[in-house]
Amino acid sequence: MEVDSFVFYLDSKYASSGSNSQPLWNMDSPLILKDPANFFRCRVVSAEIPFSFKTLSSPNNLIYYTLTVPEDSINYSSYMTIPEGNYSITDLLSQLQVQMYAAMTSAGFPANKQPTFALSYSAVTGRCTLTFSATPANHTFTMTLLWSQGDVLAEFFGFSYLTNTVLSYTAAQVITSTNYVSPNNVNVSVLTSLYIRSTNLHQTSNQQEQLVEQFLTNTDILCKMPIYGVYNSWLMFDNLNQRGVKLNNRSIENIQLYLTTNTFTAILLQGVHWRVCLEIVEYEPPFAARDRREAAQREEQQKLLIDTMHAQRKELTDKLESTINKIKNGTMIPKPA
Repeated sequence: MEVDSFVFYLDSKYASSGSNSQPLWNMDSPLILKDPANFFRCRVVSAEIPFSFKTLSSPNNLIYYTLTVPEDSINYSSYMTIPEGNYSITDLLSQLQVQMYAAMTSAGFPANKQPTFALSYSAVTGRCTLTFSATPANHTFTMTLLWSQGDVLAEFFGFSYLTNTVLSYTAAQVITSTNYVSPNNVNVSVLTSLYIRSTNLHQTSNQQEQLVEQFLTNTDILCKMPIYGVYNSWLMFDNLNQRGVKLNNRSIENIQLYLTTNTFTAILLQGVHWRVCLEIVEYEPPFAARDRREAAQREEQQKLLIDTMHAQRKELTDKLESTINKIKNGTMIPKPA
C-alpha cells in the first residue's frame, strides 16, 4: 500500500556538489520512513540526456599487446591507445594501423625492418581482416593483440575477448598468423543503452546485474534507457513500462546519480548538462497491514476480557457490600440450632 510519494525534477547544472557526470543534490528535508516496516521504491519517470559522449572512450580504448622479434632481442609488452571518438570501421582500422606502427617504433624495432600491415573491412561479410602486405626477411615477428584485456573494444573490430589475435611470420617470410579474421560482425555502435545509476540509493540484494562482469553482482541501476538518436542530438526518455526499484534506505538525505553505458565508468557529456525526474514512493508491505489488524484484534479481545473481569469484580464487590450491610443491620441473624 502506498503511504506517501515524492517527485524530484533535477538538473545537473544545479547540483549541490559533484560533477556533471556524477551530480549530487541535497534535500531540504530528508525522507524518513514513517514505519520501520515500510520501504522506499525509486522510479525514473523521465530523462533528457545529451548524446555528447563518445561511443569509444576511456578506459575501453586500450589494446594491450606483446611484440617479440628474437633477431633484434625485442620482447616488449605495452598497450596502444585509440583516441576517443565516434568511428566508422574504416576510420577505426586506419587508427589501429597508425598505433601498430607506433608500437613497433616504441619497442625499438627499426623502421626499415618493420612489416607493412594490411587492415581491411568487407562490407559483404561484415568482418575485418588483419594481415600483412609486406614482411621483410630475416626477422621472426610476432605481435599479439590481447583482446582478452579489452572485451569492449574487441567487439568494435568483430573479435571475441576469448581469443587473442596473433600476427606473425617467420624469418623466411612465411605468414603464421592466427585468429586474424574477425569471427563476428564488426560493431562500432556497441552502445545500445544508457544506465542511470545511483551510489547512495541502495537496492535490495534480489536486484542484480551481469553486464560488465562474468558473474552476478548487486546492481545500482535505477533505469535502463535505449539510445535512439544520432550523435550531437538529445536522448529523450519517458518511462512508460519500467517499474521502480526497491531500496534498502531507511532515510534519504541526498540523491547522487551517474550515467554509464556498457561499463561502470561514468560517461562524460563534454560539459552539456542533463535532466531527470525521479519519483520516490514509501510503501507499506502487505504483512504490516495484516499484523496491524491482528494486533488490533488482540487488543480488542484483551479489552473485552478486561471489561468482563471488571464487570465480574463489580458484581462480587456489590454482593459483598450487600452482605456486610445486612449483617450490620441485623437482618442476617443465624437461626438457633
